[in-house]
Amino acid sequence: MSTNCWLRSLLVFPLVVFLLPAGFTQQQLSSPLALDVRVDRKTYSISDKLKMEVQLTNISQEDIYVYEWYLCWGQGPALNLQVFDASGKFIGPGFTFDCVPPPPKPGDLTQFARIEPAKFYGIRDTFGLRELVKKSGEYDLVVQCGAFLPTDYWAKEGFPNLNYWTSKHPRLKAKVHITVTR
Repeated sequence: MSTNCWLRSLLVFPLVVFLLPAGFTQQQLSSPLALDVRVDRKTYSISDKLKMEVQLTNISQEDIYVYEWYLCWGQGPALNLQVFDASGKFIGPGFTFDCVPPPPKPGDLTQFARIEPAKFYGIRDTFGLRELVKKSGEYDLVVQCGAFLPTDYWAKEGFPNLNYWTSKHPRLKAKVHITVTR
């Protein structure tokens, strides 16, 4: 590589990173979906309820099919929530999500959300702040979501040949910052 090419690549790389939207991760660059998380406000009292929206947005150019049970709160590869304090220490949540998704019924596409390009599929949920944190402070809520069914599952179970979100796609992660007061 010539010196000029090498220098140009050093100058272009920071520009590319700078132009990516905030919260956009390398994982999302190789996934057909992006994960967005929103809460109803940024500051809460410890006795408040937090309303959260979690959305999977199709950032590809073709429809993608998502098994609906990927958006149930659990501890495995599907949807989960972790809470970190201001120092980055994992603190919870103070309860266990216990959704264990059943396998899809063979050939039954009614269990799937078809997400067209630039459209989204999501859930809205409510959590008591006392379930998430024990005291006032600054917190990051990190939501992760992934597919747990492998690529070859669909053909074996009699599903049509469609573009499914599968375990070959990387897990997605999004974070939202909140402040909790007394």
